[in-house]
Amino acid sequence: MIRAGAVLIALAAACAAPSKTPDPVVSETSKELFVRSVTALFRGTAKMPAETLEELLEAENNVPDSLAAELLRYSTPGAEAARAMIKADPENAEAHLLLAIHLSMQGIAKGKTKSFFEGLPSEVIDAYEEAMRINRGAMSAGPLQVQGRFRTVVAFPYRDIDEAQAALVEATKLAPTKQTLFYLGDAYAWQGNLDEARTAWNRSLSAKTAPTSAAIAPFLDQLVQRRLQMIR
Repeated sequence: MIRAGAVLIALAAACAAPSKTPDPVVSETSKELFVRSVTALFRGTAKMPAETLEELLEAENNVPDSLAAELLRYSTPGAEAARAMIKADPENAEAHLLLAIHLSMQGIAKGKTKSFFEGLPSEVIDAYEEAMRINRGAMSAGPLQVQGRFRTVVAFPYRDIDEAQAALVEATKLAPTKQTLFYLGDAYAWQGNLDEARTAWNRSLSAKTAPTSAAIAPFLDQLVQRRLQMIR
């Protein structure tokens, strides 16, 4: 359970007195908020109606207001906690990765246009590239996973399916998790390569989740099953 008062005190202390060792409360806060926001996203998009595969693939760009508010409730303090971790230790790959994830969640919540004008896509790229510079394999190849997902679902001019696929293929070699295989299937689907998408999605169903993402497993499986039904 996250206690708001404790979070604010920990963040204030981390910002006021940077150290080579990130405050464990701030670190765990950012991680817990990351888990909550990702779980909310997959739980919410699994319930969204869709009549076509494209609508399923674009779900994250069309979330309802209630889900957007929930994502912002977690990702806004989550991003601040990640920034406090970075201030304490700029070479902390996990902190940069968490910042990229929280900013991505804010982008999903705010929508394409507002995110673009606020410069969120560039901030996400800067964060995951810094995480990759430090450790591409951090948190089950999280930097590569975030790069792949971001380049798949983000709006023009940042969408780059070829880059997304390359990142996700590399990520599956390092850590073939349920989430990464799901994302790889989506990248293949956007390319029109439904055979490869089907293979990745089926692999996702039997794969394990990353240690921090166990809560999202049932929602990921629902999203995969819906995709497979669309391409039968």
